[in-house]
Amino acid sequence: MARLPSLKGLQTFKVVARHLSFTLAADELNITQAAVSQQIRNLEEELGIPLFRRTTRQLHLSDNGERLLIHVQKAFRELEKGLNKVRTDRYHYLNISVLPSFASRWLIPRLGQFSQQYPDIEIRLLPSLALTDFSKEDIDLAIRFGAGNYPGVSTEFLMEEKAFPVCRPDFFSTDNPGIHELDGVPLLQDAGVGAITWREWLDQAGGAQLEVRYGTQITDAGLLLDLARTGHGVALSRVSLVKDDLDKGLLIKPFELVLESSFSYYLVSRPDSQSDPRIRVFSHWLKQACEEFSTLTQRYVQ
Repeated sequence: MARLPSLKGLQTFKVVARHLSFTLAADELNITQAAVSQQIRNLEEELGIPLFRRTTRQLHLSDNGERLLIHVQKAFRELEKGLNKVRTDRYHYLNISVLPSFASRWLIPRLGQFSQQYPDIEIRLLPSLALTDFSKEDIDLAIRFGAGNYPGVSTEFLMEEKAFPVCRPDFFSTDNPGIHELDGVPLLQDAGVGAITWREWLDQAGGAQLEVRYGTQITDAGLLLDLARTGHGVALSRVSLVKDDLDKGLLIKPFELVLESSFSYYLVSRPDSQSDPRIRVFSHWLKQACEEFSTLTQRYVQ
């Protein structure tokens, strides 16, 4: 592939060709006339052809210059078109990194509300368990479940989290099972970081002496609920992920005890993120949605 001349030189050539004047081109490009002349000279030497015919009072394009100008103008039009499209697209969409379980069980069912209110902002979800490195990844925002100590970034609290057992409505033979009913039952465990364990819940519920039979352990808390819905055992689940299933009657809360998690949900972004109007809009909407959701979950966590 032939080595291409400098973009700056081609741009200068395009402007000089339009004005047929080094002086006017220098004014438009905001550089000196000598700099314009030098860039044209460098371009001609690089190409090995004269691009202009110089007379005492007038500058003219050479035959080669006229042929080249057609292609340079076309190339710059395509380049400008591409850059404008990238800038427009970049302005209108948000890349959001989010835990897979929170994305599927909480955020996605509510994104339609956001799209109705703000149809010009496209949301692109990037489900991931990994912490976001904003310096290396094309990500605007991250929703994380943790202790909130994320150095070097802007962190906003979204909502706290609580956990309790859930199961299919017909899993137990009685509507009001006692703790002893868990003896020998497969206990499905969220194996993700910060998840409340069955041992912690049983100790608080008075079931410390129970013979615990652990069922499947899985790091995706959303898939854990799929196991519970299909009758594989009783899952210890977070209210943010299970509320919709409880509302629909797909799962039930068989025991009263609720434990508060030491982890909460946070919105994480670059320190200067609030200068971006898209981020301000989404942040405001998300915090409002979390506040409303927290109010609606009181019936399950009190």
